[in-house]
Amino acid sequence: MNLSLYACPRCHRPLAGDALRLHCHECGFALTMSEGLWLDNTLAQPPGFSPDRREHLSDIERDHFWFGPRDHLLAKLAARELPRGGNALELGCGSGRLLPAWNTQFAQTFAVESYARSLAEAQARDARTTLVQADVTRLPFADNQFDTVLAFDVLEHAPADAMLGEARRVARDGARFLLSVPAFQSLWSYADVAAGHRCRYDLAQLRGELVANGWRLLGHTHYQFALFPVLWLSRRLLGERGQAAERRPSRVATALLGRINALEVGLGAGLRLPYGTSLMAWAEAV
Repeated sequence: MNLSLYACPRCHRPLAGDALRLHCHECGFALTMSEGLWLDNTLAQPPGFSPDRREHLSDIERDHFWFGPRDHLLAKLAARELPRGGNALELGCGSGRLLPAWNTQFAQTFAVESYARSLAEAQARDARTTLVQADVTRLPFADNQFDTVLAFDVLEHAPADAMLGEARRVARDGARFLLSVPAFQSLWSYADVAAGHRCRYDLAQLRGELVANGWRLLGHTHYQFALFPVLWLSRRLLGERGQAAERRPSRVATALLGRINALEVGLGAGLRLPYGTSLMAWAEAV
């Protein structure tokens, strides 16, 4: 265990301890190992993502048309745009859908998540990852530790400067950052409100926030390019009825829409698609 990797998220002093407990001599902060997870029993749940929303996502992600092709696209982008080997940190890993891919690409993977139940699900999915209960705006890691940082549909839930600044603090100079956010404010709907989103992003806003926090944008693309017109019209014309159908589509619709997304990812993963419901970007620490 490399103790030099860890630092207090409150006062940034090094953490001391062993394989069962890490603690800060200065302020008393502690992480306790429990069933393979580093847990912070004092951590408050983030205001931008309710327990009910977490349960909803856990329920639908198994077969919703959005998740599977999106995961394949992110794995392809990572293989193309991020270095192999080294260590990687995923911020807000949720149930760990992408951890198996990261443990194939990187020598060592760490992931943080505020919900202990999500961490347990992530561990069941891939036990090779070091899993830590933490706030993405106050990370329990020392400066300049990671070669790669990953964050997928997390930034819209957190204060941008706090999260991006923390990501930069723990990243080494020249580290790469792959992230995704919901795209286009014109798609804003009740679903965004229920999910605790601050906003939906366009490229200019994301670039500005990255640059302000020590990152240089290297490239970007969008996901759900083909379905964008359908989903835009559904949200604009059908309102809550359309959003409900989008959240809980029929089996036939799920199969059809999932196939469209899969074809898009298969045929267009190397292209810079100009619009879609998700914006995906990669950046470098400067």
